[in-house]
Amino acid sequence: MALVNYSLWSARQGTLPPTIKAVYPEEGADKITGAYLAVPSNIPPEYKPVAFKIINYLLSDDQQIRLLTTMFQYPGTDITDQAPPIVWEILPKLEVLTKTAIPRERIRKDLIDYIKAHAKELAP
Repeated sequence: MALVNYSLWSARQGTLPPTIKAVYPEEGADKITGAYLAVPSNIPPEYKPVAFKIINYLLSDDQQIRLLTTMFQYPGTDITDQAPPIVWEILPKLEVLTKTAIPRERIRKDLIDYIKAHAKELAP
C-alpha cells in the first residue's frame, strides 16, 4: 500500500497524472497493514510525558486528516467521517478493503497478543 499512497501523493504534486486513483482488485486484497506507537517502559521517566504528547499529537484528528489527505494513508483513528469527500474519490474507503483482506487481528498476531497481555505494564 505504501507504493500506492506514494503514487497518489506524487499525483497531487504534479509528478504523475492527476487522474491516478487507488482501487482494490475484486478478488480481494491480501492484508491491511498496521503500525504501532509505543513508549518503551525503560526510558527515563522524564521522557515519558514528552513521548505520550508526541503520540497524542500524531493520533490527533488534525494529524490523521492531514495524513489521509496528503499522503493518502489510512487513518489510525476513526476519523473517516471527517475526511473531505475528494479523498474517497481517490482512495477506496476502508470498509471496501476490509471485506476481503486478512483481518488485522491475524497480522502480527504475536505482537497483538503481547500488547494485550502486557498493556498494563506498557501504559503509564
